[in-house]
Amino acid sequence: MDLHHTSKLVFLSLECEPIEAPFEWQKAYLEVLVPSDNWQEVKIYLQGKQLSPFLKSIDGKSRILADWQRSNPGYYQLKLEYQGEKDYEIVNRKPRNGYFTQSY
Repeated sequence: MDLHHTSKLVFLSLECEPIEAPFEWQKAYLEVLVPSDNWQEVKIYLQGKQLSPFLKSIDGKSRILADWQRSNPGYYQLKLEYQGEKDYEIVNRKPRNGYFTQSY
């Protein structure tokens, strides 16, 4: 039987629309899908560096977000700590053109 991991982390554009993952050099938000009343219990790490979660009202609902800064294409490790649990994810930050190129 396959068990599918359900992520508590999703990406949003700066217009607060869901996106699969930000492209290179694209700022975005990282949303944490836990009750907003518990936002101070949330710890998010990107490549081992702690991000600062904050509350933002979107369509009248408080949501827990963190800023995703501009960066190069590649793979990035995210870690979420919440109520004693730790979740890890690898994010593929894609180039704007949608594919990697190789120089010789």
